Amino acid sequence: MARKKGTSRCSISVKGVTYDRVKAFVEEHGGSISNFCEEIVEAKIGPATDEDRKKFDESEQERIKKTKEEDDDGMKDYIPPIQFF
Repeated sequence: MARKKGTSRCSISVKGVTYDRVKAFVEEHGGSISNFCEEIVEAKIGPATDEDRKKFDESEQERIKKTKEEDDDGMKDYIPPIQFF
């Protein structure tokens, strides 16, 4: 099933030296760091299934809802700081 909305991106951390090596590799061979990582992950654990996408969409909607609730709660008592110029 093709995704109809924009692709969500999440972050994965690597050592700086690893990042530099991957960046140099993809610059030399064409492509992007994201695509390189996607290909490696897919080779190791297989492609994402419809069930994987469904679980991700559900967890993403829950994360968005929770973030919105936290933002709403956090802003009701917010007093902006006084700025002196």
